[in-house]
Amino acid sequence: MSTTTTSHISAPPAPCFSLFQTCEDIIPCDSLNLSEFVQCVSEGRWRTDVEACRRVFNTEGKQAYQARRITTVPAVSLSAKVNHRRKATTFEDRGAVHSGLLQLDFDAKDHPTMTAEQIRDIVWSAPFVATCFLSLSGDGIKAIARCPANFETHAGSWHAAEAYFREQGLTLDPATKDPCRLCFVSDDPQAFWWDEATEIEPIPVPEKATNRESSNGTEDPEHVRKILAALAEKIGPNQDRKTWLHICACTKDAVGPDAAAEIVDDYFPPMEPHHDRAQDVIDSLAYGAWASLWKYRVDPVDQLKALPNLPENGTEGIATGKPSIRERAYALRFDPTEAPPSDETCMMIGEFPIAARGNLTVIQGKSKVGKSAVVSAILGAVHRGEAEAQGDTLCIHWTGESTGAIVHLDTEQSRADWHGLVSRGITRSGIPEVSERLISLPLVMFARSERMEILKEALEYERRERGRIDTAIIDGVADLCQSPNDEAESLEVVSNLMALAQEFDTAIFCILHENPSTQDAKTRGHLGSELNRKAFANLRIDKDTESSVSTIYGTDMRKRDIPKVQGFCFEWNDTARMHTFQGRAAGLRSAKKGEEAVTKARTAWEEIFEMAGIGTNGECRELSPEQAAEVRRDIAGTKKSVTVDAMKKRMQRAETLGVLRKTGAGAWTLNPSGQSGQMRDI
Repeated sequence: MSTTTTSHISAPPAPCFSLFQTCEDIIPCDSLNLSEFVQCVSEGRWRTDVEACRRVFNTEGKQAYQARRITTVPAVSLSAKVNHRRKATTFEDRGAVHSGLLQLDFDAKDHPTMTAEQIRDIVWSAPFVATCFLSLSGDGIKAIARCPANFETHAGSWHAAEAYFREQGLTLDPATKDPCRLCFVSDDPQAFWWDEATEIEPIPVPEKATNRESSNGTEDPEHVRKILAALAEKIGPNQDRKTWLHICACTKDAVGPDAAAEIVDDYFPPMEPHHDRAQDVIDSLAYGAWASLWKYRVDPVDQLKALPNLPENGTEGIATGKPSIRERAYALRFDPTEAPPSDETCMMIGEFPIAARGNLTVIQGKSKVGKSAVVSAILGAVHRGEAEAQGDTLCIHWTGESTGAIVHLDTEQSRADWHGLVSRGITRSGIPEVSERLISLPLVMFARSERMEILKEALEYERRERGRIDTAIIDGVADLCQSPNDEAESLEVVSNLMALAQEFDTAIFCILHENPSTQDAKTRGHLGSELNRKAFANLRIDKDTESSVSTIYGTDMRKRDIPKVQGFCFEWNDTARMHTFQGRAAGLRSAKKGEEAVTKARTAWEEIFEMAGIGTNGECRELSPEQAAEVRRDIAGTKKSVTVDAMKKRMQRAETLGVLRKTGAGAWTLNPSGQSGQMRDI
């Protein structure tokens, strides 16, 4: 391993921590110390695996990214060197030795208004931070702090760090309280370590809060066993971690911690390595921790009852032999023991749900901002369905079963443009063969009054042929009515679309223009207003006139808004002959800010070196941190200046940006413009 491309002072000695080939492995494959680990991160030892994961994160979303990282990316237990990762009662059973390091994790989702570089700047200011680097996904920051090498004070060290960063406006991921918590490796040329970092001083661990309104273990254990037995039969014993945690939390609420673990293990056993033992989790849960999210609080035995049939013949239905409208409505009346199935989310953009069966999704934007590109991406995502294929669907992906019909109606484009749009959708899917599930119809030549009838008949016919409808896409929903400004007609159209979505248990996408004369997101007429109110998701497309980059984001979403800063960006690609995904909005801004950071740093350091050259009656070739601090004081015109240690950190940071280059023991020189810190001549 070369030692000339990583910025550091001297290699810290052991202790080491463990390296695992993947996070699924039980036995470590190697051990590393801090200097070796940072050198691997900065010099690209794991670059191939990391870049592949980041591509999946940016193009296919969080779910696909998480599945890939588990099986392909190495991970390290930064706070401990261990012999194995089998869940045991004590650290001694795992052969664990504390490394004197504390893992810190700052997720992008917890800091929606900040870039990764802004987070990094704040983290580096902490005196106990030894290194920080981009997370595996590339949108968060990982850091390693010095702490006492003691498992008993580890939680206190974490709480001290959490309190420090809370005052700086950062949120620390609580999962790193576990000293054996794994951290995925990464790739970041700006990674370096600060061997003069001080140990953080642990603080007392706060007592766990309790929910006084919870049952705190007063239920009959046998009754709870019956509930869990029925629940396991209904939803299956092997559940995802979130559901399993819900079960642990509510069982603890019901019978207390002593009996809960045994009951949970009997009906919902943990699945190594992704689950902890039930006892470990239950001991750490406060009462009522997830009670508000638990969807099976009522007795599951009652939930297993079949839904009632429609009445055969009531008094009001005798004349026709069919149920009356009142009887049909009363058959759906509320019953606390008969919950209908929840709406099935069937489409995501990245980690955000944007469509669910039985609901409408609105896609809006002004003319020529890229709505057709998004329509083709939706077609491509549904066409690909569950298949394993590569294609650019602008980070949109289908979830769940994909056996039903795909009904696409275009009311706006010429037949040539319509054909091109659908063809691009097939290309985006990565599956060249056109599925028989796809029914795409150009309806420009049909009267407005005929188009709603065509939609209804197409849905009915395809359900008979295929058993179900996966989705319906109406490109130009305003063309289903005579006037989108007619309130009565607009209400009727939206009511019909909602009824069709429910009747055919499908997601209906409605593509709609925004008013060209307004700067806000106002859609056309009463039709647009009513669609926005009733939609499961309202997606908007904006185009930046300077960069020609379009961004998909969402407000007034039923599940989760997509802030524009976290939006999904795309632009026209001449080579691909279609719009292609460019990344997340925050990432593009971060890259721009990175360029700005280099420019800003170079301007500042050129001034310092120029001033130093004047002071020595010649060109200043190199400066020590002491000399740089003195020059900075002269430039500022004040006796107060940055400390030598702070200046040393600034010079090391400037080196990672390619602005400075280290020339010898404790001295730096200005790097020629155009050379990076990783491509310089030494």
